[in-house]
Amino acid sequence: FSIDDEKDHAIELLFRKCPGESREVVEQFLSYFTREVYNKGDVLWKQGTKSDSAKLLVSGDLISKLEYEAETTETISIGSMIGESGLVQAMNRNSTVYVLMDNTVLYR
Repeated sequence: FSIDDEKDHAIELLFRKCPGESREVVEQFLSYFTREVYNKGDVLWKQGTKSDSAKLLVSGDLISKLEYEAETTETISIGSMIGESGLVQAMNRNSTVYVLMDNTVLYR
């Protein structure tokens, strides 16, 4: 992907999350996001920390792990918006999120 192709892909992923909205509105919304790149082994956030952002997974692999319970894990799919519920509800993070692949791209 070029950066422009990646941005178009991010717009399409976000557009799917916003049924009924025009592409122009989704493009404007995405313009407020910042591109972030992570590598294998990075931790996006830890369970129990303050929720201060939501992120859209554009490419790469992530896994969510419940550290304090049964250590249950869940893979996170490309196109997923993560962290939004804690942000909106002013709650702490409910899981730790690990990066499984170099050059994983998220928009925050």
